[in-house]
Amino acid sequence: MRMRIWLAVLACLCFAYPAALGAQPSGGEQALLASRTMEVLAVMQRRQPASEVFNQRFLNEVPPKKLDDIVSQLEAQYGNLTGANVVGLAGPNTANVTLQFERAHAAAIIVLDPVLPRRVSGFRITSVGSASTVRKPGTARNPGSPAPRSIAPRSIAEEFAALPGSAGFTLARLDDSGPVSLDARLPNQLFAIGSTFKLWVLDAVAEEVASGRLSWQQVVRLGPRSLPSGVLQDWPQDAPVTVESLATLMISVSDNTATDTLIRQVGRERVEARVAASGHSQPSAMHPFLTTAEAFRLKLGPQAVRDGYARGDGNARLQMLGAMPAGIDASSTDFSSLASGRPVAIDCAEWFASPGDIVRILDALRRRSDPRVLAILGVSPGMSRDMRGQFAAVGYKGGSEPGVLNLSWLLRRPSGNWYVVTVSWNNPAAAVDTIRLELLAQRLIDQAR
Repeated sequence: MRMRIWLAVLACLCFAYPAALGAQPSGGEQALLASRTMEVLAVMQRRQPASEVFNQRFLNEVPPKKLDDIVSQLEAQYGNLTGANVVGLAGPNTANVTLQFERAHAAAIIVLDPVLPRRVSGFRITSVGSASTVRKPGTARNPGSPAPRSIAPRSIAEEFAALPGSAGFTLARLDDSGPVSLDARLPNQLFAIGSTFKLWVLDAVAEEVASGRLSWQQVVRLGPRSLPSGVLQDWPQDAPVTVESLATLMISVSDNTATDTLIRQVGRERVEARVAASGHSQPSAMHPFLTTAEAFRLKLGPQAVRDGYARGDGNARLQMLGAMPAGIDASSTDFSSLASGRPVAIDCAEWFASPGDIVRILDALRRRSDPRVLAILGVSPGMSRDMRGQFAAVGYKGGSEPGVLNLSWLLRRPSGNWYVVTVSWNNPAAAVDTIRLELLAQRLIDQAR
């Protein structure tokens, strides 16, 4: 159950590139950038080896197989890649580029190595969507370049329906009177959500602070260790940490040890109370509210234990959890049950919520008067810097493990309107395709924008 909160929309497409400095490109530089753009297109169309176009540092970070997989994912959603053209120059060695697919366009940046043979050192796809999202303000289309297409891709609901297993989403506007669904598929179906459950822990902590039972500055001792993700599992036992630091690490890097420490500090029952208070459609599905260490022990333990937990009612499950050691140590843990990378007990040893439930908890968090709550949610926005700059505020939490992926954003437009984008995908038979879901989430974020 490794929670991959570092995933961002198009994260695998956002390859490192240097900042553009100095004078504007010369005519020869423009010609070279245009030539290299055509070579990148040839690589993406499998007509030229990547080793002839990209420098070695880039290839070390993004091997040709990975690049080909990304192109395959894009083409699966938007049709074949048919062309590319430079739409503007961002500085020496740097060009803004449009990639043309059959059913959409993508905006990208290409950067050249400043030393001979001037191969491509950076390539970043910043967005995928309609023609209106392709050009940056102030850039012009090159004379003679093809006019942007406006062929609509399949509906997002159709794309979600085609995913193996079960997948759903909701795009909602958050009005004063409550959330208003703008687009959705299976908005009321429960999904395993991985680390996204930590949103309810944050809400419980914020409630304790609001009631005066806790303060953000209060120092608590680390509880028993859990397994990664996170960093605190490597800290000294009982190390002193503030409540705010624990909450920030829980959300921003999905620190499991921080999460379990907060659950114990607040109390399992009070976290469960916040699940119900947030408007969760089936709060019993979150009872008992698992710590991450308990979920790991169930998933890594004997099949008979998992079967017993799946059959038990709330009281029986609570008794089973009470008999488990509080923490878990990686150095003495047998990972063989997860070694295959196949889903394990995602129907019972998990946290469950519908897309609508996630909309409601994010709405509850944004309504809190405490500015620290939104600040914590915004530390790791789960999107590229360019996209983040198009919103007045962004909060993010996601969760993943084999067979489970959720990505959820709280977004505020410059106009002041708030939105939630949340996507979930479960497949008990196989790991899910992260890039494919991220691209679908990108389209929903474009709608919110």
